[in-house]
Amino acid sequence: MMMNGPGCDFRHLILVCHGHSTADACGQIIGSARCRGLTNTGHRQVELLAEELATWYDNFPVIYCTRIGRAEHTADKLARRLGTDQVQYTLEHPSYGAAEGKLWDDVLCGQNGGPPLNPSIPFPAGAAPWTVTAQRTARELDAIAATHTGEAVVVVCDIHTIVASMQEFLGVSPPALVVNTGTTVLSGCRSSATGPADPTLRWTLLSHDHRHLPPDLVTAPGEVWQDNPLMKIDGI
Repeated sequence: MMMNGPGCDFRHLILVCHGHSTADACGQIIGSARCRGLTNTGHRQVELLAEELATWYDNFPVIYCTRIGRAEHTADKLARRLGTDQVQYTLEHPSYGAAEGKLWDDVLCGQNGGPPLNPSIPFPAGAAPWTVTAQRTARELDAIAATHTGEAVVVVCDIHTIVASMQEFLGVSPPALVVNTGTTVLSGCRSSATGPADPTLRWTLLSHDHRHLPPDLVTAPGEVWQDNPLMKIDGI
């Protein structure tokens, strides 16, 4: 299990994009009220992810997740296989507004890259602007990190949370690689080696991949805006 380093208190957030869902399979924009959970492929992805996470740490004290069926099913399955007693359904899922039930391809047409490249514009119509979503996500993850010094915590979420975490914590555009049950590991360190403790958490990206999945089980979320060439960066 991870331990505190000299002069620093560490915390690891393991962000997990939920397994392949019925919404992903049909390319529809489906929010919390209408989500029907995972496909058979999604369930298999989560099983392989659990096997991988079990080799990382001896235990995970709690799993947090976004309040939407596909994330909840992923978190519950991980908890059973990892022996985690507590799952907290605490992260908000963004509202899709008037786009609820429509196809992503239809809504994204003409949006020039999606929410992160048009941060102040509500996306879709009736939804909160991306800036609001990103800032709320940062507050949620900060609160989780603050209560788990020296521990690794799994956060089962959607692509919005992963993209927002990279923008808010790392100050970079998200890499193109965001897949169902891919993992994004962020390490936070608050330095107290000299003088008064610095209250600011400094975050580092440790990994961002889906190495635990065979090629035939690698699936992308329904939200395709992360594939816009303008959002791709060469490594982090």
